[in-house]
This record gives sequence, C-alpha cells and structure tokens, in this order.
Amino acid sequence: MNAIAVTFPMCKNVLCIWHINKNVGSKCKGFFKKEDEWKIFLQRWKELFYSSTMNEFNQNMNDFSIYKITNPDAYEYILQTWLPWKERFVTCYVKDIRHFNSVTTSRAEGSHRVLKSYIKNGKQNLPEVVKNLNCFGKIRLSRFQKKLNVKN
Repeated sequence: MNAIAVTFPMCKNVLCIWHINKNVGSKCKGFFKKEDEWKIFLQRWKELFYSSTMNEFNQNMNDFSIYKITNPDAYEYILQTWLPWKERFVTCYVKDIRHFNSVTTSRAEGSHRVLKSYIKNGKQNLPEVVKNLNCFGKIRLSRFQKKLNVKN
C-alpha cells in the first residue's frame, strides 16, 4: 500500500470493501462453529465499517468488542489486520474523500470475470481471441441498447 503514497503523495486511496470482506470471510469464518453466530459477526462487522459518524463508530466498536470474549481469534484478526487501516474504508473516515461513493472494485472484478469467460482458455490463437471478444462486445452492446430502447 506504500506505492500509492510514494507515487501520489497528495492522494488518499480508499480500500475495497468487497476485497476486505472476502478476506475477513476466508480468515474468520473458520473461527465460528455455528452459521448463525458467523452471520451475527458479519452483521456487526458491517455495522462497524458502515458507521457514518465517529460516535456511531465508537458505539459499534464497543458492541463489536464482545468478540474479545466470545471469539478472541476473530476479534484479534479484525483488530490487528483491518482496524489499523480504518481511515481507508470506514465510512466516517472516507466520506469526505472524493471517491464518488465507489468503495468496491467488484464491478470491475465482475466485468473481468465475464470477459475471461468469452476467452475460454489460454490456448487460443489471436484470431480466436479477437473473434470471441468481438462476440462479447456485440452481446454487451445489444443488452445496453435494449436497456436504452434503442434499435439498430
């Protein structure tokens, strides 16, 4: 995360909530024996990072600290891994940074996945890749035009 600070010292970057949550899921879900306990933990975690004011964040952090007792491994993971970066993803910290309410890269991730599905595998030659990407473009354009009620 230092590369952005070194290259663009005046810029503030916001971390992707989608990637953070994927990481929290992969690291913390195993700490819970019951699915309902995991869902409650996730809900409290979301309340914490969607806190819109400092007072709300402090209250949600106080509520979240129950995991210090009930699930210390999950609590410590969040405390040590993500809360040091809270200024880059918690709503009350990032709401004044101009990011046009884009706090996730999942749209780009989803588009990348769909695009890769048209390429199919890494063993195609260039004309096959171009043909498949052209097909992808035509299908996406058609869907977009339908949404706009435009006819060609």
